[in-house]
Amino acid sequence: GFMREADWYGTVCAVVTVLSLAWYTSGEYREYRGWLRMALVFAFLGLVASESRAALLQLAFGVVWIMRGRVRVDRGTLRRVVGWSIWATLVALPLFYFVDSPLLAHIWHRIDPHTALSSSSSAGYSHVYAYRLMLYLIKRKPIFGWGAGMIGYFSQLHAFRLLFAGGGQINTGHGSANLFLNEVTEAGFVGLLAMLGWMWSFCRRVKRVH
Repeated sequence: GFMREADWYGTVCAVVTVLSLAWYTSGEYREYRGWLRMALVFAFLGLVASESRAALLQLAFGVVWIMRGRVRVDRGTLRRVVGWSIWATLVALPLFYFVDSPLLAHIWHRIDPHTALSSSSSAGYSHVYAYRLMLYLIKRKPIFGWGAGMIGYFSQLHAFRLLFAGGGQINTGHGSANLFLNEVTEAGFVGLLAMLGWMWSFCRRVKRVH
């Protein structure tokens, strides 16, 4: 199931990479270091192969979180991991260039802001159309929203497709690429506050248990 959607398995690979890096650099799992190194390598390769920009962003935030001392790490081990990563990148880039240069070029076009939308087929534009539709609906019912499932309904209406997507497809429902805009559209800012309150309560309880 994950392999059907690049962003899904890219996200899983990003999470596994961050967790493996945190556990490996903590120095508390020395008996599993071989497995953690293997997880780091394969998860990172999966992330790159997915070409998922969201997953790369998640990985960057995770590494920054670790570097800022939010996770207990052994600094010497962390420096070695960073050094290995730089070395592996310098080795992999020429290898990619000579073995499969179109793949390397496609990955670069996916990351480059100037070519990001055009390189993602119609999916990127479909997300933009969905954002326009949601902002349009939010302006008209900002407090309590339009009700559950209404984004999926409105996005199928021919009039809205003509208005926001020139008659094309609008990325809808839970795949609208922005859970928070989705929540405000369907449940209003009241629903968004309730959801954020639940998330804050959940994270607080997890941190207290930890």
